[in-house]
Amino acid sequence: MNRLWRVVLLVASAIVGSAFPVSARTTDVPIEAHVTAVTGSSVYIDRGRADHVAENDRVLFHRPSLGTVEGTIRSVSKNSARVELAPGTPPIAVGVRAEILVPEDRLKPQAPTPPPPVEREPSVDTPAVPVAPAEQVTPPDTPAHPPWTYPPESWTDALPLLAPAFRQKPEERERKVEGRIYVQGNGTWDQLNGGRRYFLGTVGTDLRLENPFGQGGALELDAEFFQRTASIPDAPDDSDSRALLRQFSYSVGGTAELPARFEFGRFLQNEFSELGVLDGVEWSRRSDSGSRFGASVGAMPEPTPEMKTGDDTQAAIFYRYAADRDERFLLGVAYQNTWHRGQQDRNLLVGTLDYNPPGKISLRSSVWVDYYGSEDSIKTSTFELTEAQIQASWRVAVRSGLSVFFSHVRYPEMQRIEFASLTPEQILDDHVERVGLSGWHEMSDTVRVNARVDAWQDQDDSGNSGEIGAGFRDLLYDHGEVSVAFLQTQGSFSSGPGFRVSANRAFGDRYANLTYSFMDFEQKDFTGEQSQLAQHALFGSIDLPLGSRWDLSLFGEQRFGDEQDSYSLGFLLQLRL
Repeated sequence: MNRLWRVVLLVASAIVGSAFPVSARTTDVPIEAHVTAVTGSSVYIDRGRADHVAENDRVLFHRPSLGTVEGTIRSVSKNSARVELAPGTPPIAVGVRAEILVPEDRLKPQAPTPPPPVEREPSVDTPAVPVAPAEQVTPPDTPAHPPWTYPPESWTDALPLLAPAFRQKPEERERKVEGRIYVQGNGTWDQLNGGRRYFLGTVGTDLRLENPFGQGGALELDAEFFQRTASIPDAPDDSDSRALLRQFSYSVGGTAELPARFEFGRFLQNEFSELGVLDGVEWSRRSDSGSRFGASVGAMPEPTPEMKTGDDTQAAIFYRYAADRDERFLLGVAYQNTWHRGQQDRNLLVGTLDYNPPGKISLRSSVWVDYYGSEDSIKTSTFELTEAQIQASWRVAVRSGLSVFFSHVRYPEMQRIEFASLTPEQILDDHVERVGLSGWHEMSDTVRVNARVDAWQDQDDSGNSGEIGAGFRDLLYDHGEVSVAFLQTQGSFSSGPGFRVSANRAFGDRYANLTYSFMDFEQKDFTGEQSQLAQHALFGSIDLPLGSRWDLSLFGEQRFGDEQDSYSLGFLLQLRL
């Protein structure tokens, strides 16, 4: 085991030990939400602080006919939240139903804490008189209060009318650990070509220690160690083991007491995640109106499993305007300058727009604009729209919703290793545009229909895909759902129809899912048996809570039909803190 992983284990042990004893997990209450936008590994949902949602809450996304995946809330506004998905999580569509698991204690009304009684010393002139118990004292008649003669000049409609709220100081807040430690194993047996075997084992942790040093900050760690083995007939086994440190950072501030926020270490940049992972420091400050401004500086790890760092550095400044304290309208801009091995590399402008009014509409968009100067050799000195993402949703009614999205991507000219090897012609000409429309409607408490259609084009070709499906919750049996979907796809190399059937059910605190899918592909430019491929897939999983904090998931998959014959088995064991 290499030195980096030993350091990670020591840090994880220190975090858990510093918060010992760890309190048992309280009962979680699900709060229903829907996906309003998706950007990379970030998913936005229509619930926020007003619904008692907080950072680090778990979110379950129930994808029609595709099973359930899990994410973690990383940031919260009044009416929305951003959920982070684990690397490798299957894609989630806009409009998908989600459940936020909120601790039951948080939903209970909190009784106000009465101020401590004022102790008065007896006067030297007046002897102390004992007071009878409260139930024996008869209060005198209370005279009417005269009209107020001095209005409270500092009061606004954003403040409470009665007594002010009392906040805990940072040093008074509880030190606690949240997160998980997990072990995962996967095995795949490919029966074609002599029987190939693939194995993957992972040990990891995703922890957050709140208030570790009495300043109200947070220490976060996201790391894993994995071992991968491939056994191929008539060839030596191929084995690879690596330690991956995704995040190890400390943040403090960003609160009413400390409006300035600092974070340093390795982390995904907080205010503008579009700027990527940073080995460095980020500073921001929140104004009374809710607007934020700040800067970041440091090294940029490569987006590879090794996350090698040191070749690329960056400096960035940013500003995000908030129209009100509820953050219903946010407009942001960021500038990032990067260097590759000390040489000027990329000049990037990022703009974002978030619009979440109280009601039925939400909009999120982001654009990347590159500027090319004299140091660039492929693209001329000009501005270029490198990437654009626009996603909007409309809650047509209580039970219906529509979403649209558009994306545009081009390859920027840069020295940093971020993409596969590209020719100058690809950097100059390649592009991809996608546009899509999706909708859902709950016909009743038990029946939900959904549909999706999208189209794409690049420099060489174009295509489209579509899906229409229905889910039947607690209709054929209690505590579960059966769903079916019909698919159609037209790609550059394969086209054809398909369908998918899925069933899931909760057995108390256990959850099981079974999915079958079929696709009939017509292969472009192929002849003979490979011109038409009928392929099947069967997937099943079961989630088993083991006590109050342990969870075990078992899953298996079989693929069969033309040109495929394989099966996979795996498990995921988690300790939640």
